[in-house]
Amino acid sequence: MQFHEVRFPASLSFGALGGPERCTDVVTLANGYEERNTPWAHSRRRYDAGLGLRSLDDIETLIAFFEARRGQMFGFRWKDWADYKSAAPSVPVAYTDQVIATGDGDTVAFQLVKNYRSGEQSYARPITKPVLGTARIGVEGAEMHEGVHFDIDTATGIVTLAEPPNAGADVTAGFEFDVPVRFDTDHIHANVASFQAGGRARCAGAGGACLMKLSADFQAHLETGVTTLCRCWMLTRADGVAHGFTDHDCDLVFDGMMFKAGTGMSASALEQATGLSVGNTEAMGALSDAALREADIEAGRFDNARLRCWLVNWADPAQRALQFSGSLGDLTRSGGAFRAELRGLTDLLNQPFGRVYQKPCAAVLGDGACGFDLTTPGYVAEATAQEVEEGRVFRFDALPGFAAGWFTRGRLDVTGGAAKGLSGLIKRDHSEVGGRVIELWAPIRAGIATGDGLRLVAGCDKRFETCRLKFDNALNFRGFPDIPEDDWTTAHPATASVTDGGSRR
Repeated sequence: MQFHEVRFPASLSFGALGGPERCTDVVTLANGYEERNTPWAHSRRRYDAGLGLRSLDDIETLIAFFEARRGQMFGFRWKDWADYKSAAPSVPVAYTDQVIATGDGDTVAFQLVKNYRSGEQSYARPITKPVLGTARIGVEGAEMHEGVHFDIDTATGIVTLAEPPNAGADVTAGFEFDVPVRFDTDHIHANVASFQAGGRARCAGAGGACLMKLSADFQAHLETGVTTLCRCWMLTRADGVAHGFTDHDCDLVFDGMMFKAGTGMSASALEQATGLSVGNTEAMGALSDAALREADIEAGRFDNARLRCWLVNWADPAQRALQFSGSLGDLTRSGGAFRAELRGLTDLLNQPFGRVYQKPCAAVLGDGACGFDLTTPGYVAEATAQEVEEGRVFRFDALPGFAAGWFTRGRLDVTGGAAKGLSGLIKRDHSEVGGRVIELWAPIRAGIATGDGLRLVAGCDKRFETCRLKFDNALNFRGFPDIPEDDWTTAHPATASVTDGGSRR
């Protein structure tokens, strides 16, 4: 079978456009009536993978995945963030989510299905790519145990029970699942110049491109001059938490997201230049516990959050157009409100790439250029908060096995409590009577309580000696340690017998 049981990187599929597609033949009769028919028993799904790309590293990841699939040759799994489990997005999976079959006393194998209901009508969608370890099965209201009462084939979605259920007994299931797809093209056009367009790589379940554009109905609606339009925003933090807002007076729902009204969210006129300037686009809104909390903004949870803005026909949300895709820039707060600068995708092109001719290393410890594995024993310490001063000074009884200064210029990650997910750069690591002190350059902007989990990452001062002796990683050093000093131009001629300009080491 020409299918690879591997999932497209979920970090890239998040934010992609796509969803179900139907094929309906419509014939208008002479009397004005219509006859409608569909040749498809099940809907197909299309996705635009290009909109999930946020950096040049993402493009490289996409190209590697594309090459490994040989273009259109091999299918693969895709996580549809708008529809990926048997329950509602905000509800945990339960074994009672879906009725997949009714027992007849003999049959033991059943296909997973997800039922979509609206009014008196429903559609049963076969699920062929469940996610390993997520399936929960029930028979007659009692939960079964995998490996004991049932087995499941994650390549086909077939559930096999150890014993046939009684006649008339409901077989229920809960699960997460992927969509089987393939690329709909054998080529990818991706470079820095086209990055603003997302380096379009289209991904489809049945072939054919899927690009965001104005539908004929939406265009016709705009041309009437009397419109029912509003704006909707989806704000996604780095930790994956998403918020939906609209300036309409009622909540709207599309793409599996609730866009809430009454949040005070609004935006200035969208004015996006063709150059690399930021432009005047900004968003404004009120801070409230129901939407954006000042404590979360102060803690930095919305720093560089991704934001997308649609122009939507609130009378028919299916008629909409994506107007903006980018991230939050400078954010200011005052009087219980916030004002955020919106930075488009071209802002990424303002970031410098390449190497700087300097003595210190230009890499970040543990990144792709550095290549050092931070999971190596001796370079990461797990601890719990004991005594914290102003979110900046952390005191511990001891950190056995780690010399004083080991974590200077390193990183402190909060792994538990109200500040979970936040990090700080370590300014100083030293010992004092009775314990160890870790000081940060800036305080963690959220409350840290005694017992909260912490992770300390060893520090690197970017010097060649440190890279060689502390990390044994000299081959990956990304600096130029042998640059001559400032007084080199006035130095006396060398007396060495070899002056061929070779290595100074």
